[in-house]
Amino acid sequence: MQAFVEHYDFTFQNTYAMDINLVYEAVAQEEVEVVLAYSTDPRLYEFDLKTLEDDKSFFPPYDASMLVRNETLEKYPEIDEIMKELIGSMDEELVTRLNYEVDINNRSERDVAIEFLQSRDLLSE
Repeated sequence: MQAFVEHYDFTFQNTYAMDINLVYEAVAQEEVEVVLAYSTDPRLYEFDLKTLEDDKSFFPPYDASMLVRNETLEKYPEIDEIMKELIGSMDEELVTRLNYEVDINNRSERDVAIEFLQSRDLLSE
């Protein structure tokens, strides 16, 4: 936190190192006003937090990578084309909404993924 504060030349009365899971409770209890959080964490929506732009590039970019086992690709070669169609199609807002469905609405990862792929016509019903 201190490096971030210095990088942006912020001045706060107090700063606290805090586990990410405690950050949102601290916000809910109005114990803190500014927190560092993951940009795709669904709790940003749950607690109605505003994400600020990192215009000085303090944090490295968060880019997801798709991986598939060679054996799986050999068995289901159509996965390669589906993965190519997904490249560059998932921004932070979309990932946050998908995470929200799983983490906050308690839906299964599998159901959310299937629904997403079907909505993009990448998976038949």
